[in-house]
Amino acid sequence: MQIGFDYIGVGVCAVCHDGKGRVLLNLRSENCRDEWHKWDNCGGAMRLGESGEECVRRELREEYGCRPIKCQYGGIIEMKRQNGEKMNHWLILAYLVQIDSKEAKNNEPHKFEQVKWFERHDLPQNRHSFFDQDWAAVQDEWNKFYSSHSSMDRTAAS
Repeated sequence: MQIGFDYIGVGVCAVCHDGKGRVLLNLRSENCRDEWHKWDNCGGAMRLGESGEECVRRELREEYGCRPIKCQYGGIIEMKRQNGEKMNHWLILAYLVQIDSKEAKNNEPHKFEQVKWFERHDLPQNRHSFFDQDWAAVQDEWNKFYSSHSSMDRTAAS
C-alpha cells in the first residue's frame, strides 16, 4: 500500500522565509517522485504520532539542515491530482516558517538540484502544481508578519 495513492496521505508544507521578505525554495530533481525540475517549498509526510509542527521541524532538519525561528500555522490544503495512471490524494497542513538564511543549505543534494533564496515578488515560473495553494494558505500569516515587522522597523527608526 502506497501513501497518497492507496489511502489519503497527510503531510506538511513549510513556506520558508528569512524575516526580510525572501523565500527559500528547492528545485526538485529526477530522484523526487514527481514534478521534476519544479521549484517547491519544504515539506513531507507526517509520521504516526507526530504533530504538524513536529513534522515541520523534522523536514526542515532533513531538507535544509536548519530549525525554525518562528512557525505559524496557515491552513489546510486538499491536494488531489492525477499522477500517471493513479489518483494522488493528500491533506497538507501549511505553515509559514521563519528560518535563518545563514543556517539553511541543501541538505538533500540527492533530492534537490539546488535550494535558492528568492524575493517574494520575483518567484520562478516553473513551480510545483500546488505551489500557489501553499502560498494562499499562509498569505494571512505572511501579511500579519510583514505588516507588524515593517511597523516595528518604522517605530525603531523614529
